[in-house]
Amino acid sequence: MGVMIVDGDGNCVFGADDMGYPLDSTGQPFQQAQYLEKVVEKRVPRAGAAPAVAKEKVQVLVPNQVDAYGMEIVDASNNPVYGMDPSGWYAMDSAGQAFEQTQWMEVEVEKQPEKGPFPPNLTDSFGVQVVDDKGFAIYGSDEFNQPLDPNGKGVWWEGSSRPKYPDMIDIGALAQKKNGMVLTPRVDNTLGDKFMLSARNVEALGLYEGMMIEIEDHKTRGTGAGRIKVGSIEDRFIGMTQDAYDAANIVEKDDVVTSSAEPPIEKREVMTVNVKTMDDFGGMCAIGPRLSLSLNLGGRSTNEVMSFEDPLTGSFGAAKVKIDPELPENMIKIDSEIYEASGIGSDQVEIRINRRKIIPIQEATIGINPITGDQVWEVLAKARRFVGNLKSWLSNYIVFKDLKLRWKQAGALIKILDSKPDLSGDVLAEFKPTTNILLKPEGLVTFNAILIIDISRSMMARDLLVAKIGPAIEGIKAAMGAKEIQDFLKQFKEGTSVPRRIGAAFAAILFLAEKVGRGFGEKVSIVRFADTAEALDFGGRPYMEGSSGEKNVLENTAKQIVDQIGNAYGQATSMGQAMLTAQELIYKFQDIEGGEEQAKPIMLILLTDGAPTDQNNFEVAVQEIAKNQNVVFYVIGMGQTDAPRMTAAATSCGGEYFEPADAGELLIWYSKRARDLQVRLKSSKKKEDELPMV
Repeated sequence: MGVMIVDGDGNCVFGADDMGYPLDSTGQPFQQAQYLEKVVEKRVPRAGAAPAVAKEKVQVLVPNQVDAYGMEIVDASNNPVYGMDPSGWYAMDSAGQAFEQTQWMEVEVEKQPEKGPFPPNLTDSFGVQVVDDKGFAIYGSDEFNQPLDPNGKGVWWEGSSRPKYPDMIDIGALAQKKNGMVLTPRVDNTLGDKFMLSARNVEALGLYEGMMIEIEDHKTRGTGAGRIKVGSIEDRFIGMTQDAYDAANIVEKDDVVTSSAEPPIEKREVMTVNVKTMDDFGGMCAIGPRLSLSLNLGGRSTNEVMSFEDPLTGSFGAAKVKIDPELPENMIKIDSEIYEASGIGSDQVEIRINRRKIIPIQEATIGINPITGDQVWEVLAKARRFVGNLKSWLSNYIVFKDLKLRWKQAGALIKILDSKPDLSGDVLAEFKPTTNILLKPEGLVTFNAILIIDISRSMMARDLLVAKIGPAIEGIKAAMGAKEIQDFLKQFKEGTSVPRRIGAAFAAILFLAEKVGRGFGEKVSIVRFADTAEALDFGGRPYMEGSSGEKNVLENTAKQIVDQIGNAYGQATSMGQAMLTAQELIYKFQDIEGGEEQAKPIMLILLTDGAPTDQNNFEVAVQEIAKNQNVVFYVIGMGQTDAPRMTAAATSCGGEYFEPADAGELLIWYSKRARDLQVRLKSSKKKEDELPMV
């Protein structure tokens, strides 16, 4: 009949029969009905999400209240029997009056969710629309009947019945639950993937730099994790990058709970670990953070010492320990020289925090050799020159028996030959700024010598006891047959005393005999002093040279010493002038041998029984000599020597002050010095001057 029976939305205008066909305008089914296929978006909640029952607290009347007449005014369902007064706060009693004793109670009742529609055009945190223009949730509804975003999370807006942070927890309760601490984030984009904490907070968390921590926002419950970087940051802050801040979903400038993200750590006294030896490791060993915590070392690595031992052989060593964040829990790095010196051959050791007492070394004799070549004195002089560097380097090491080291900075091989206290057994020790160090070349060193001998009147005092000099007398008798020498030696009778100058002359003869016997062409000068100072003349030269080839050179020199030392004396003690004369001889030796760099080192030995009588010339000369790293100065004191003054002079020039008890000690000392040039380094309670090594 030409009448449209389906509207523009495909709906029947005149109804439909029981088969679903539309009715035409006469009420008959229109069997030629055409259907338009149309896509309609289905709006459903998340799959499997069960709506939670939300509850709230409300106040209700306490049941069975009675008025002053004994009449019940609230029934068992908490409804007032006689009504409520206009304020809605008091129940009415049986007399129609407000019952001012009305009691209330707080109960939980099921909260009715909002039904919508929701505010249109609501978008989630990614800017995606989650509510259509009719206010209906596109992605479904949560347990609060609020819209879900594309990720299935509920969306909050101002005035919504949904809590803004439904997972929110009290921050103190969260910190207690995670055994953590509450800190305020501070953005620092230079930290990369690290979180910065103060050293105090790292220790409080029972962790170490490089280990993992976790942060959590108590409102959003967003989390983040990363490794620790210890830095200069206040205890109340935690540093992180903006990316880490955003990734953890921290909102409203919240504080965060910071806690350990490390697996539980087992506490142990001893651990068996693999060894990795390291060259140029500064005498140190290193372990990882977890191993540090297992051994109860924690963040206390500064000045802590780790001992390592082979349980099969008992060989052991020790070193100061540092923490390497990259090391696994089953490994220790050890300086290769320390490990070699320990004698441990295994690639596994038992390690523990050292409990042995580490004793300060009072004195140490150190053997020194070049790492390459044969220039022994060159490396010894360098060590002497840079004593501050040497002591600083040695202080890195925990010292034990038979320790050998390579001081690469100076090109020197170092060996602890002797020490006080003794390093026997399992004694551990360390060098201090006050440690006295004697450097002893282990290879051959040829050197010239200048003997400075006091012949003042006081040196005629007959108080030098003759004891234990038989071998020295027999040696000189066999080497020299001159009557003058034989008569001279007859004065030395065991148990008697001889004048000091006689003992000094014998010591000089013995020193010369040793030098000539070495056969290395070493030069020896002798300076005598009293009122004046002068060098003895040896055939037109101020020195004797052991390999000159002249016949009877030693015997002739000995006769000259007997005559000009043993049989001569003066009144004053011009010690300063004697030292200046010695300084001139030093320059002469250097000129003869091609300059200071090429010349042999020089030993200076002063024998005296008094103090200088020529004002401060002595100190001036000593200060000048102390500048020369190729000169070592010794002082022998007899009688009433100014010991403190002489000690200071000798030690400032690498030598020592010695007082012999008798002639035997005097001769033995001179005999050793003729063969052995050693350097005693100054000790100081203050920091040594450090010079840059070349």
